This record gives sequence, C-alpha cells and structure tokens, in this order.
Amino acid sequence: RHFGPCAGCTADRGLDRQPLARRALALMPLDVTIGAVTQWRTHAKLAAGRVGSWGGVQLGLFKMGTHDVLAVPDCAVHHPAINTAAGLVEEACAEYAITGYDPFNKDGLVRYVQLSVERHSGKVQATIVLNTEDIRSSTPHIQRLEKHLLSSRPDLWHSIWFNFNDNPGNAILARSKSRWHRMFGPAFLREKLFDAKE
Repeated sequence: RHFGPCAGCTADRGLDRQPLARRALALMPLDVTIGAVTQWRTHAKLAAGRVGSWGGVQLGLFKMGTHDVLAVPDCAVHHPAINTAAGLVEEACAEYAITGYDPFNKDGLVRYVQLSVERHSGKVQATIVLNTEDIRSSTPHIQRLEKHLLSSRPDLWHSIWFNFNDNPGNAILARSKSRWHRMFGPAFLREKLFDAKE
C-alpha cells in the first residue's frame, strides 16, 4: 500500500531477481531461497511527524528525498507487532497532546520511535526518542506514555525505553549512557539463534 513514495523498500516483488542478485547469480550459480517477503522486519526506526499544532504524532518513514513523514500503519514488511505498537504510540501521543518533532523549527517532543520484536515471544521493545536533554525535562510526558502503553496492551510490551536526544543533527539516538532511561521491562531482548536447549 505504501510502496512508491516510501523510501523503506526499493522492491516489492521478485526480490531474488533484483539487478544485484542477477549479477551475483551470473557469477556464482546458486539456488536462491528467499524467506517471507512480508512481515519479516522485526526492527524499525520510525520518524515522528507532527500531526497538528494541538498534538499528535504520525509515525512512519521519510518520503523519498524529503523530511516529510509518510505514515505506514499497515506496512507489509513490518512484523505485525511493530504496526500494532506504532499505532498505540500514536494513540497515546494524541491522547496527551504530545507533538511530533519539526526538524525545521527544532521543536516538538517525539523525534523517533524504535521498535524491535523479540521473535520467540512476539513482544516489542520500544525506544521513544524525545527532543529533550534528560528525564527531568521529559516529565510528566514519559510517565503518561508508559502508563497508556502498558494499560492498552500489557501483553505486547517487552520493555519501554526513552532516549533523550536534543542534538540538532540527523543522529536518531543519543549515545551517552546518561541519555537513556528504562521505564519498564528487562534491559535486553533475547533471541534464540538455534533450536538448542538453554
């Protein structure tokens, strides 16, 4: 549905027959097996666009060659839990009149939302990136967001983190340890790489 203006995907069909794949296969004839072409993306960094002056956030990806956020609520390549989690973050921001970031005016609270799915549990680790310096300047917004997310779908969340990034550059996350705060859940996702017993 979003293919074309969305910069997230460059092909929507024939993934094993894209130009680079064809050239590689010409050099090394191999049997190519491609997994699912939908619902495979378990990690997404979504930009937060401003919905209006009264608050609200539109999560998505930048349109090709712009800083205009294209909402991707039904992204076919995202794991379904990512689409659900993104919708709940948008709902919480609308309820509490929390604004999305405006890169030109350098204002608005939510800059990005990073969502990662723990594959064996289907639970989502959310990192909400705020245009603030620290936790003190983010209160009471982070408490309201956490409360809304946990009360709306407690079974969905692995953990909820906040990252404080008020730097004007294009870096999505602030790297300093002091710029991170875990509100809920375990510190790390756990992935099983093999079917081995623990």
